[in-house]
Amino acid sequence: MLQLELLDWAIWLFYVLTGIFLIYFFPYNRSTLSTNYRFLGFVIKTVGGLSFALIYIYSYGGGDTTQYFQSLGQYSSVFYKDPNSYFELLFSNAEDAQVILRRTKTIIFYSHTSEDWFFTRLMSPLYILGFKSYLGVTFFMSLISYWGSLKYYRLMTYLLPGKEKLLFALNFMIPSVIFWGSGIMKDTITFAVFGYVLLLFYELITFRKRVVWNVVKLLIACLVIFQLKAYIVLAFMPWVALTLFMFINHRIKSVFFKVILFPIVVLATTIFAYYSSSFLIESSSKYNSERIIQNIQGFHSWHTQLGGSAYSLGEVEYTPIGLAKKIPASVNVSLFRPYPWEAGSAFMMLTSVESICILLLTLYLLFMARSKIFKLLFQSEFLTGALVFCLFFAFAIGVSTYNFGALARFRIPLLIIYVFIILYCIIQLRNFKSSSQKTPSA
Repeated sequence: MLQLELLDWAIWLFYVLTGIFLIYFFPYNRSTLSTNYRFLGFVIKTVGGLSFALIYIYSYGGGDTTQYFQSLGQYSSVFYKDPNSYFELLFSNAEDAQVILRRTKTIIFYSHTSEDWFFTRLMSPLYILGFKSYLGVTFFMSLISYWGSLKYYRLMTYLLPGKEKLLFALNFMIPSVIFWGSGIMKDTITFAVFGYVLLLFYELITFRKRVVWNVVKLLIACLVIFQLKAYIVLAFMPWVALTLFMFINHRIKSVFFKVILFPIVVLATTIFAYYSSSFLIESSSKYNSERIIQNIQGFHSWHTQLGGSAYSLGEVEYTPIGLAKKIPASVNVSLFRPYPWEAGSAFMMLTSVESICILLLTLYLLFMARSKIFKLLFQSEFLTGALVFCLFFAFAIGVSTYNFGALARFRIPLLIIYVFIILYCIIQLRNFKSSSQKTPSA
């Protein structure tokens, strides 16, 4: 079992103090977040990463996070044995890597699947920057998460300006995101990079500046996510297609041209969505329809046997239509469960409280908006696409995971976006009611 030594703590503390120094003495002018809030967010993220590390080491006795760290160490050791093989591994896939590893007499636990091997290669520089320390590498993962949360925050200030405290709390104080999104896990990278993807996408369709360069950055960021968790990019495609469709349609002012161009726009966005999704599915054999159903069936069987924090959606027919019938139950479990009586541990109880808060916010919005709910949701092209993403993503992870612990980790990108949509709609309703009360009657 991995053990922490005094040097680990010294390295972590050194980096944390360095980060605090840089925040206060080299302020980031492009951020709309005040220095004090950036400091607080940085502390929350680093403490979250530390908590994740300590719980996994001393409570769980290790796990994926410690094995990822050991894989980083094993990969870095190749550099000292044979630098040429190190760089050869850097550009090899998981299958070809096995030949090189046997040649260098190196065993890397996370080198057999494409996602794990990509993560190992991507994060290998952090092992050196972290001075081969588990807490040192954890700090840099927390820093990446902090960077990602700043991207989410900046995006949300475009859509909801003047709400610094509220948006800070949303982006830096959700317990699941703090814990699951700050440690040495693939979820930390995908969460952070997806925030960057959303910011780039919004700035492209809104400001249209440095289009070519931003498109290149967007594609690279999507590629990173796709290599780690392809389903996030697949869920993002409908968001892109719907947003582009509504964006173009809303900016055609002439009724005549709308009638003429509407079918063309619909056809173009449909073709884009179809071919982009097909390309992504073909690029990953895991995501063809037969393989998806097999994987879901395997997850259900495995997690049900594990017990503990396993959940069920009832009797499932393992066909596309059968899985589609589970959309309501899947969305419900991703957003609003576990219920308090389903929580089998203190951590699951915390997740349950989080889910109850989201449920209450949702019910409050529905009660408050009533018939205006659809008008609110379709007010912004970007948020309409965001809602479709949330429903698609919630279904995908809810129908496949069958374990509350894993679900709490998988859903962190969903939580940030879904809760923001709810808060955005509530604030818009309040602003509308406030302006109506101030308007004198005729």
